[in-house]
Order: sequence, then C-alpha cells, then structure tokens
Amino acid sequence: MALTHKRRKVIDAYMKSFNKKQSMLAAGYSNTMATTRTGDVFNDPAVQAEIARRQNIAAHRSDVSLDWIIGRLKLIADANIGDMVNVYSDGSASLDFTKLTPALKKALNKFSVSERKDGRQGNVIVDTKIGLSDQLKALELLVRHLGLSKEKTAIELSGEVSLVERLHRGRSQAGLAGGKEQEEEI
Repeated sequence: MALTHKRRKVIDAYMKSFNKKQSMLAAGYSNTMATTRTGDVFNDPAVQAEIARRQNIAAHRSDVSLDWIIGRLKLIADANIGDMVNVYSDGSASLDFTKLTPALKKALNKFSVSERKDGRQGNVIVDTKIGLSDQLKALELLVRHLGLSKEKTAIELSGEVSLVERLHRGRSQAGLAGGKEQEEEI
C-alpha cells in the first residue's frame, strides 16, 4: 500500500523527534488517535519500510553503525575518572591530566577550568570540573540493544554465584522476607 500524505508527514516528524505520539500530533492526528492508536500507523509495513530506508540513508551519510554506537557506549560504561586521580598520604588529591586517555576523553560530558583569587592571601585557586557521561544509561542502552534485557537471559560465570543468589542468601541469613526459604513456601 502506498504511503498517504498524512503518513509521510508522520514519518517526517518522527525522523526529527523519534517520538511516535508527537509525530502523529505534528501530522494533524487528534490527541486521542496519537495516544491510543500509534500502532495503526507505525505497524503499517509501508511506514516501517520508509522509516528503515531513511534511517539507513542517515546512517550511511553520517558513517554511524550499530558497532560504532556499541563501541562508544562501551567507552562510556568503562570510563573511570579515578584513573587520573593522584591521592596523597595526607588525604588530598589532584587530577593528573597526563593520564587522560583518548577513551576517557570520549566519555567526558563536562570539562571546565576557572581561576579565582583567594581574597585573604592573594593565591590563585584553580577550580576544575570534570563530568562523565551517564554510565548507567550507557549500560541500559547496551543491554537493550544487545537483547540482554529479557528475563530468560542468564549470564553465569563458572564458579561464580549470581548476584540474585547472594541477595537471597543474605536475606535468609538476616531473616528478612525475600530469602529463598520464603519464596519456596509461596
């Protein structure tokens, strides 16, 4: 089935926002239709094919692939600002920018340096602020894109006790609800 003018407008809006409801509203659908019937439009094979075609063109144009995205998310998830911190015996710490690796640079989302004078002694105080991209969000995206979010999937390391099993044991030992014994009674 050929795409209608209205559905092309939905696709145009969707390619800008990736929000199905907002795309339908922008194309002129009612709020009720945009809220409850997005599947009628977005499950249409012609709409899905056109979205996939446009995404493919955009990916080729920008030279972005799923492998590139996964690699970038892994850099963010693995980033550790502690790798560039020097901690001294008196408990003070400083950042050693010579330890700023290219991978760590890619994971930064904030970097600012400001100087101010200490009013009492006239010393220059340098404030450095560094922030990493959201590591938890990167991990969530990796889990979703790699299909690891399904409850059936279990990652087991040989000789390792899973986190869930450790939590159940700890709760059982503490006499808290949620231990394995309580679950087996139910």
